[in-house]
Amino acid sequence: MPKAEEVSEEDIHPDKVDWAVETLCFSTAEQRPAVASNLRLFLTETGGVKMLWDQLCRHRKSEGAQAGLKVLVEMLQVKDDPREMAGHEPAVEILARLCNDREYSAIIGKVRKLLPSLGNVLGDLKSTRRARESASWVMRRTSEFSRVSRADLGTNREVLNLVARILKFEDLAIVPVKAGGTLGGKMARKGAEPVVSRAASPSIANIKSSPLAANNNPPSAMVTFPGVTIAEPPTRKEAEMEDPHRAPGTAGGTRPGTSMTAFGPTQVITYTSEPDSMCVEGNLCAAIGNACHQDEVLERLGKTAGLMEGIVNLLEHGSDWAVGHACRTLGNVCSLIDNCKHLAAVDITNAAPKALSNLLTSDCSKRTKLWALHAICNLSRSATLCSSFNRLDVQTGLLALSEQGFGEQDVERAIGNMCQVRLGTRTWRASKKI
Repeated sequence: MPKAEEVSEEDIHPDKVDWAVETLCFSTAEQRPAVASNLRLFLTETGGVKMLWDQLCRHRKSEGAQAGLKVLVEMLQVKDDPREMAGHEPAVEILARLCNDREYSAIIGKVRKLLPSLGNVLGDLKSTRRARESASWVMRRTSEFSRVSRADLGTNREVLNLVARILKFEDLAIVPVKAGGTLGGKMARKGAEPVVSRAASPSIANIKSSPLAANNNPPSAMVTFPGVTIAEPPTRKEAEMEDPHRAPGTAGGTRPGTSMTAFGPTQVITYTSEPDSMCVEGNLCAAIGNACHQDEVLERLGKTAGLMEGIVNLLEHGSDWAVGHACRTLGNVCSLIDNCKHLAAVDITNAAPKALSNLLTSDCSKRTKLWALHAICNLSRSATLCSSFNRLDVQTGLLALSEQGFGEQDVERAIGNMCQVRLGTRTWRASKKI
């Protein structure tokens, strides 16, 4: 069994990266976390990302083509062994940094069992905040550039249910049990209280990054297992004190810049970006919005229990950055008129129309206003939702946007839909996705 070498400050040679990836592929499950942590150091070196990518995609006897990528995804599937679970963070961080590249994202999105592996990290109570942020970023980027990933996300009921719970700020330590269902081999009685998972620890019971979470910022503590030590990531200030030129630990934990991609503006990773308090929720919501570009999964997304409510919840209570993604995703999901009807049925308090109307006249970013306008255009195709917008006098905000010189076509579409409801005509305008 070859022993992984430490990365020195000298220039990286491709043979050194090749040796490290070869070691990862031939290591045992217990040894892989340490090897992956060593591999992660290559990403901070000049040219290290390209060399690491080339070696991860090489054909090797152990796993075949793309052997390194397959091993990293396999490391994310571990659930019970604490020693093997220590590899979640370094493995998903490597994937997250690689997903900054569009071409890499498209290839990673095709790796077998990637989506359930990311769901395992996001739903694991013992996952660190950094690991969950990285997993959400990988899910977002792969769904943005990979058709296979979008189709998988739109058809994986288990992952969609997990995303819905995260968007609704639910405590993942509580296992939801339906009446007549089973848990641990026992029938759940109707009206029974939710069951708290035995694996949950009081100190890490709430790992969500939402403002409604009881424990928004988990304490930075050392969690020890026999022979393995897992440390919470240092704060940004601590990291800068150690190395002022250090790159962000995870791509998903950065506040976005704007760069045009296939589906509109997206995050740009810069070394000066600050973490967004709700990057996990925002990235997952953006991934759902990306999946909407697969027309065959639109109906399932609309009917997934809790998903529409989760998007509306993020729209009401998210940060400015997360709210923007909620607007875009809601507009894309409701590009199917049946989903507009489903939203009208579940949103009995008209929370979505109220939140969207308020965004038009608020001091939020221009991007958020444009995506709110996009959502209003598609939602206004439903007579019920359109009536709600008319009662809220949303046309004042729409005209204000038009006077500012942006979104003129969308403003015309939205006002046209609302006028049709008032006049009783039904020549609805076509929807669009962004």
